[in-house]
Amino acid sequence: MYIEQEILDGCMSGDKRAQRALHKACFPFLMKVCRLYSRDDQEAMSFFNGGFYKILKGLKRKKKNIPYHLWARKVMVNSIIDDYRKHKKYRKNEIAVEDFLVYENTHTNFDSDLADLIFEADEIIEMIRELPEMTAKVFMLFALEEIKYSEIADKLNITESTVRWHVSTARKKLMDRMEVASSKKKVAHE
Repeated sequence: MYIEQEILDGCMSGDKRAQRALHKACFPFLMKVCRLYSRDDQEAMSFFNGGFYKILKGLKRKKKNIPYHLWARKVMVNSIIDDYRKHKKYRKNEIAVEDFLVYENTHTNFDSDLADLIFEADEIIEMIRELPEMTAKVFMLFALEEIKYSEIADKLNITESTVRWHVSTARKKLMDRMEVASSKKKVAHE
């Protein structure tokens, strides 16, 4: 995604037309990010609105050598994390994993048939969304955003061992779901 410097300059000076142009240019790209972390379209739109506001406010602090799309994505993800942290106490069905830390081998051995099966990105994202909310968020930050365990722990105000537990649990559950999906696809092809 390329954004003309003229639009960015206009946004920094408060030009409403430039802000609308930036919104229109960013919406498809950043909405995909928001949908990854949301439970539904309404929550995704809420994430987008909050993140886009932070993008507009932070444009003056953006370093010139960083491509706009990378910077905007990082601001959006951080905004989503902030929103999650802000509303964490209102979320239900959270698992207090700090009471029972489980360490599993994080190197999963794929079954050879499973390794040959290609899953569409939408299928994998749907499998991730079926995970418990906190586990899904931690796993996506780790696997999709490639954020380190310690950084995720800092951002979500949880311990690093809890982050590792969530990633390990997500991997195990995703492997189980992939095996089930693999079996169903094999039966369908036979």
